[in-house]
Amino acid sequence: MYKNYLLIGWRNLVRSKTHSFFNISGLALGIASCLLISLYIADELSYDTYHKHAEKIQRVVASDWAKMPPALAPQIEEAYPHLVEQSVRFWPLFSPAKIRHNEKVFVESGVVFTDPGVFSVFTWPLVAGNPAKALMDKNSIVLTESMANKYFGDEDPMGKQLKFWGNDLTVTGVMKEVPANSHLSFDFLISFSTLHMVMGSELDNNWGMPTFYTYLLPADGVSSSDLQTAAQQLFKTNFSDPSVAISLQQLTSIHLESNLQAEFKPGGNKSYLYILGSAALFILVLAAINFTNLNIARVSTRVKEVGMRKSLGALRLQLIHQFFGEALVTTVFALLLGLVLVGITTPAFNQFFGKAIKLDSLLTVPFFGGIVVVILLVSFCAGAYPALFLARLKPVTSLKGIGVRTGNFSVRKSLIVFQFAVSTFFLAAMLVVLQQLNFLQNKDMGFDKDQVFVLDGDGFPQLRTEFKKIAGVEEVTGVPQLIPGLLPRSAYKTQDVTTDSTSQMSYFGVAGPFVETMGIKLLAGRNFVESSKKDEQEAFILNESAVRELGWENISDAIGKSFSMFVPPLEGGAEVWRHGTIIGVVQDFHFKSLYSRIEPLVLYPSYDLNLTLVRAQNNATTILAMEKVWKQINPDAPFTCFYLNDRIQEQYTTEFKLGSLIATATGLTMIIACMGLLGLVALSANQRTKEIGIRKVMGASSVQVITLLTKDFILLVGISTVVALPLSFYALNNWISHFAYHIDLSIGTFVLTTLVTIVIATLTVVAQSLKISTSPVTESLRSE
Repeated sequence: MYKNYLLIGWRNLVRSKTHSFFNISGLALGIASCLLISLYIADELSYDTYHKHAEKIQRVVASDWAKMPPALAPQIEEAYPHLVEQSVRFWPLFSPAKIRHNEKVFVESGVVFTDPGVFSVFTWPLVAGNPAKALMDKNSIVLTESMANKYFGDEDPMGKQLKFWGNDLTVTGVMKEVPANSHLSFDFLISFSTLHMVMGSELDNNWGMPTFYTYLLPADGVSSSDLQTAAQQLFKTNFSDPSVAISLQQLTSIHLESNLQAEFKPGGNKSYLYILGSAALFILVLAAINFTNLNIARVSTRVKEVGMRKSLGALRLQLIHQFFGEALVTTVFALLLGLVLVGITTPAFNQFFGKAIKLDSLLTVPFFGGIVVVILLVSFCAGAYPALFLARLKPVTSLKGIGVRTGNFSVRKSLIVFQFAVSTFFLAAMLVVLQQLNFLQNKDMGFDKDQVFVLDGDGFPQLRTEFKKIAGVEEVTGVPQLIPGLLPRSAYKTQDVTTDSTSQMSYFGVAGPFVETMGIKLLAGRNFVESSKKDEQEAFILNESAVRELGWENISDAIGKSFSMFVPPLEGGAEVWRHGTIIGVVQDFHFKSLYSRIEPLVLYPSYDLNLTLVRAQNNATTILAMEKVWKQINPDAPFTCFYLNDRIQEQYTTEFKLGSLIATATGLTMIIACMGLLGLVALSANQRTKEIGIRKVMGASSVQVITLLTKDFILLVGISTVVALPLSFYALNNWISHFAYHIDLSIGTFVLTTLVTIVIATLTVVAQSLKISTSPVTESLRSE
């Protein structure tokens, strides 16, 4: 019997190929989209959960700063041994550095100094070496498997030497790669005692340098609140600024919930997960609604089949089983097709989003439980009405088709309104996100970001001299780090202005021609003079915001005022008071991302430079000439350069990916909504086939028939836009408010959204109606 049901169901699918294609592919597309987004969300939620003590580990942070002074970790262990089982500090290098093994030299950016107990707190397994002792001694280094292969090939790296900062580091361990779902990432771990050799033995007593990521593993039974109270008390007693408050963050919350300055690497955004989760749910719901609508649209084509089966003795329960079974089989088939789509698209999905999602992550009890619920729910919704409605019809009524109505049409109209309201919402979101991204790309940064090459290496004075000789090179400067970026802040003092320990500004030590190279506008005074020893020792340039912060009414009032700041000296090192004079004021420029307002900034000459910025023409001749000079001055460092503008765009990668996701979701919801609309038009036309034939016999034109079939549906779409636009305005206004600089929502965007939605819906309905209106009259009149 069931074999017969399956055979009939299969024949129905094959006989109506177009209907079956839209029905199955629409649901499969919805399931695949929902699964991919669910995998992304699950990966985001899994950050740092792989550690054995993930639920216990706490990071110490300030109210807006992710780093702590180096003294906090060892002294909290000493002062509260009953509360703290272990503490670990991380100090990543501020800029890339050269590492050498024999003739192999690479510039590495994943170098981190850390305490010897790191492997007791964090679960990063070693494939070679003793985790308890690997970072105990000076000049010890642990590297990942990929780095071990990079430097040593097939050789055993244990006990081998790597030269770094002029020291020979001994490889004492090889570890597995840091998982992608980690808020920490690195390739090399160097013993903290090696850092003592550089920064001095008193580093563990230093409370004035908040540049170390600090993690605590509480003792068993110790609550995070007790540990936080102890850390706050110790910090308040020793830190110079009593206004700074600290708190603890659970390790697993850092990636999504921490948005502090100086994070180890950019984190996720929990609100985006809510957006993506909502999108996944809506896409699946729309696909299920479409699947149900199209199944209901087929009801009237099977009325006579049911009448024939009942006249031959089929029981009502058997018919219910048949229709529920067909819906279940069709749903399972769509699920399998959806899983195939997920398998095909996952590699591209991973590459685009920088993920390492594997399909075996689907093999979980919650996943299978969710799949079963979705299959049963969709099958019930799609099969319930046909099964219950057709099964109760009398055989005579079914065979004649007299008085057969296919149910509550207003319910399906409501579903169409819902579908297009969701589609309109996503369309409005896509337009606004794209406008904001375009704004970010083209926003005037206050400096000329185009045609600026960034090079990482030593020998800036020689590089600048030789680069300036190359045709096509306009200007060259040196900087300690890239902007926009997070710059250090420090205390300052100035003439006629009262300051205290909380008075701080950001500072940037640069080579003399920085202002000219970056095309920053000088508003008052003058630039640094490279040949001036006095400027090297005493000159400062402020931005407009700094002048306003200091309370001077006119920009020119700042020129000649005495100014002092606690900054690193010319050649780098520990901060000292630099006393001098303000010689110039520049126009405000964005030295942070566009999430933040422009703040006060102080520029001063420095030789502590890590990067060389070259404003030059982008042609092969110029770049080859630069590479030749580079190899002469830095023979053991590879020549690598990139555009500053490209790096600036990377700051908004999350937004670009969000825009792509919303664009994709918009396309999917529109496709699914239009497929549902096609189903309703087909259903309406099927119910009115004879009426259409009579109207055409009586002289109705194709345009009149099309109008008859489309006017109600266009009205439904119009209602959906009225519902969706206020909601989209509220949500999008909240989203753009996260940017310090953003577009203003305009009524034109929402008018365009309405027009696009109505045009797409109209074309969909008219296309189907045109097919019906042009069919021969004889087919319409003999349809029964």
